[in-house]
Amino acid sequence: MTRSSTDGFRLVKKGASWIAFLTIMINSRILDLNAEYADNFNRQIFSIYNKLIEPDNLMETAKMIEKNKDMIIELFNLISQLNVTLREYYTPHLGIQLGKASRLMEQIKMQYNIRDTKKDG
Repeated sequence: MTRSSTDGFRLVKKGASWIAFLTIMINSRILDLNAEYADNFNRQIFSIYNKLIEPDNLMETAKMIEKNKDMIIELFNLISQLNVTLREYYTPHLGIQLGKASRLMEQIKMQYNIRDTKKDG
């Protein structure tokens, strides 16, 4: 009799659960890439902000803003792009991913007859 490296046990009994697990992993990587995309916007925003704002000297800040109107437009465009990215793609997809992971956990609990001790206890 041969045994697998998991000593005869499989975490996931049904193929559908395995496919769901792989889908979640792939979607997680996509969300990670989008988080990097949003982080890039943040770095650009703070780079421009640091060039324009002198927190201890508002008069100097006003002069910097007056001299760099194009930079102000670029700053607001970046902020708008970041907000659209977060609102329209990243945040909704996080909710979808959470729903998929929750359903997968419920499916695995049913397969192995696992009871939630918090609900039952």
